[in-house]
Amino acid sequence: MILEAREIWKTFQTPERVDILKGVSLSVDRGESIAICGRSGEGKSTLLHILGTLEKADRGDISICGKEWSPRSAHEIRNRHIGFVFQSYNLLDDFTVLENILMPARIGRRPADPAQGLLWLKRLDLLERAHFPAKLLSGGEKQRVAIIRALVNSPDLILADEPSGNLDRTHAEEVGHLLLSLVREEKKSLILVTHDPALARLCDKIYTLSEGHLTPNP
Repeated sequence: MILEAREIWKTFQTPERVDILKGVSLSVDRGESIAICGRSGEGKSTLLHILGTLEKADRGDISICGKEWSPRSAHEIRNRHIGFVFQSYNLLDDFTVLENILMPARIGRRPADPAQGLLWLKRLDLLERAHFPAKLLSGGEKQRVAIIRALVNSPDLILADEPSGNLDRTHAEEVGHLLLSLVREEKKSLILVTHDPALARLCDKIYTLSEGHLTPNP
């Protein structure tokens, strides 16, 4: 089991009390891909951030690769076992493409291997962009770089939050298929938040988050 979340609760005061997650439970096996769908404002990104140890649940337990979440373990879990792909890319605009790819290793105080980064760029037809500032890339190129950054350190679990949401239809399909194919080739697990039914159908399982409850689609 790569991830197991049990009875996750999250409440916001906005100013009224809103229970955005009501006892959500989810398990993900090694190599499994899961899509989480639902309307805007249902808490999909909040759930993903909690599963990725970026945000704390009010109640509930999470274990990733057998390690229980705690305030002390969150940083290690995040840096060793999880890769993130965000809708807004989250690249550092004034850093080069290669520097962006190597950043997670440096943040995690691990050796950053430029040769490995260049191999990934070649694999995704971006080698000629290696020393470009990230701000000069197109949207599709930025998201491909973000996917490489998530995978280059070989994490066990990839969390992707609307990875095609800022792209036109053609590039969205390209990026979606690329992400799923790379995750499967590398034998990684994936939790994908998406509004795109076509992208969700590429995953092994689909769940819907609605009114705080996560339910599997038939």
